[in-house]
Amino acid sequence: MRKISILIVCMLLVGTCFVVAIDTVSADQDGDYTYTVSNGEATITGYTGAADGAVTIPSTLGGYPTVYIGTDAFYFSNRLTSVTIPEGVTTIGDYAFCYCYQASFTIPHSVTTIGRYAFCDCRYLTSVTIPNIITIDVMAFANCDRLNSVTIGKNLTNIGIYAFVRCPHLTTIDVNKDNMKYTSVDGILYNKAITTVIECPGGKIGTINIPGSVIIIADAAFTCCPSLTSVTIPNSVTTIGDLGFERCSALASVTIPDSVTTIGWAAFGECPSLRSVTIGNSVTTIGYWAFRSTSLTSITFRGLVAPTTVGTDWILSTPVEIRGHAFADSDFPPPGGDFYGLTIGAYIDPIDQQQIQYNKNIAFYSTRWHAQSFIPTTTTLTRAEVYISKALNPTSDLVLSIRSSITGADLVIISKPASEILTSNGWVVFNFADLDVIPGSTYYLVLKTGDGNNKNYYNWGYGTNTPYVNGMRWGSNNGGKTWTQYDTQYDFCFKIYGFT
Repeated sequence: MRKISILIVCMLLVGTCFVVAIDTVSADQDGDYTYTVSNGEATITGYTGAADGAVTIPSTLGGYPTVYIGTDAFYFSNRLTSVTIPEGVTTIGDYAFCYCYQASFTIPHSVTTIGRYAFCDCRYLTSVTIPNIITIDVMAFANCDRLNSVTIGKNLTNIGIYAFVRCPHLTTIDVNKDNMKYTSVDGILYNKAITTVIECPGGKIGTINIPGSVIIIADAAFTCCPSLTSVTIPNSVTTIGDLGFERCSALASVTIPDSVTTIGWAAFGECPSLRSVTIGNSVTTIGYWAFRSTSLTSITFRGLVAPTTVGTDWILSTPVEIRGHAFADSDFPPPGGDFYGLTIGAYIDPIDQQQIQYNKNIAFYSTRWHAQSFIPTTTTLTRAEVYISKALNPTSDLVLSIRSSITGADLVIISKPASEILTSNGWVVFNFADLDVIPGSTYYLVLKTGDGNNKNYYNWGYGTNTPYVNGMRWGSNNGGKTWTQYDTQYDFCFKIYGFT
């Protein structure tokens, strides 16, 4: 029965007394359940029945509807084999069924809130369909070994971190198409706009291609995906959240694109198969433990400016032979130097071919193009520099390309606006995606533009007396339709960077 507190209030000024009944209730017992009542609704606070077997929770306790299953109500009831929760229950509290190892569950459609760790370590829970759920809190279904199916309704507005972490058989999180806040793409949970990855189910296998609309990889989004072997991060992502890929035990290598500015703490921690990482040119912050307990032997930095904020122990427990690699003209320490505990190794793209002797200029414009042949010794080219200037006011972009034959297709093509070119000669850098080439074969560095004439043009500097023996200077006076080899004693000024 309920226990009612009686409060006697005396109104001394008017000489009257009256009795007020306050509906505050202490715990009571009904069969195998302790409970409390508030506002006419029962909350289960504990279970005192048989330690094993099946349980069907009553829909009323002491005559009051069972609406809440309270914190720790069935905590560590690890010999129960099944639990049926009645229709009418709306809230399952924190840790309510945590460590009910052997139990299967029937969860009614009336449930709208599932608390922290509510079903954590319920290892016989195989499927969850909660069409009216509004809130799923932190680690609500963590460590549910047999969970293989999750269906979320249209009302979900809040899901906590690690909600389904360490569920190795869960391959798909389905979301009702009418949900206004969340959606599912290939079984992975995203926000509705598909700009944030929220949670990847732990049973995903092989390669994942993150959509090009994604900006943020949320905290713990890919944590504990042990069969994830590779991931493609698009050049739209700016943030990899804390614990983003932690404990992805099969992940062997990662390329972080130039768009990323922040790598969160422990983002790739405890990925024992991870051996190489390439970090794009915009990263300014690397969190502590970011690559802790990996097998990394190589971290390649593609930026000219080193990250300015690097957390403590970011490469803790990695192999002693781990080395960092950066561009020769970056502000990273030189080979042998120290970068927050990481020893810098060889430059990633030393100059492979170059001709830096400058004697004269030659003009080029819309119909007049120039080229320089060269023979690489590396297998991959990464960037080029040319020694150029502009005269008067050319308006079209300066375009650089690399070809395997002088009249062939462009293997790479990069543009620079006229505003970036000075009126006095200087080295202009063209970065491009890694280009695989055949060492010992001839390639052509081509410069062209879309307009101009003999009064508004670009200049390419060159040297005389055969300063470069592995190539020669070429020219076209009809916009690249035909090419002529210039005097073999002349070579344009250029630098080609690469690695093997």
